[in-house]
Amino acid sequence: MGNDRYTLYDDAEWYFEKALANYIYDYQKNEASLTDEDYKIINEYAGNHIAYFITWIIKNKFESNFFAETLNVSGSVEAVRNETMTGADFLFEHCDGKLDGEMLSDEILPFVDWFYEKYYFDRYYVDWVIRVMDDLPLEMQWSWEDYHSFEKVLNRRYEIYMEKQRSFKEWEEKRKRSAGTE
Repeated sequence: MGNDRYTLYDDAEWYFEKALANYIYDYQKNEASLTDEDYKIINEYAGNHIAYFITWIIKNKFESNFFAETLNVSGSVEAVRNETMTGADFLFEHCDGKLDGEMLSDEILPFVDWFYEKYYFDRYYVDWVIRVMDDLPLEMQWSWEDYHSFEKVLNRRYEIYMEKQRSFKEWEEKRKRSAGTE
């Protein structure tokens, strides 16, 4: 990916058809009878994994100035931090269901490049939903309780990433010092 400010990392629209099919099957409805509330739930099914991640970004103050300067939604950012607005509501009201590089600070962009596409959905989110939540991906609605459970997974992955970065820098410095003494 390469620290591209314009990278589209994820989009709830990519998962909408599967979330719709799951919802129709689970609730024995047909598409013609779905209400606006049904579609809101289906959107949450499709975008919860993105909403959890963007919430983690916001709560850790890793968002760029994009929300404040471009979208003028700093009040909503604070509402997510204070847990008076859900990450799912924020994602759909202000991000069009998408996570892209414009939303991310320079500080977090390398982590997102390393982690999100390679590992996030398949290895961590799906595993957590199945093992911890005893549920299925693309069939969960937003809750702060669930977010706090998954937040621990994200925090640990970030800690591991930062430890690897420190170890690499230490190794590189040692290598440079020893090369300079020979």
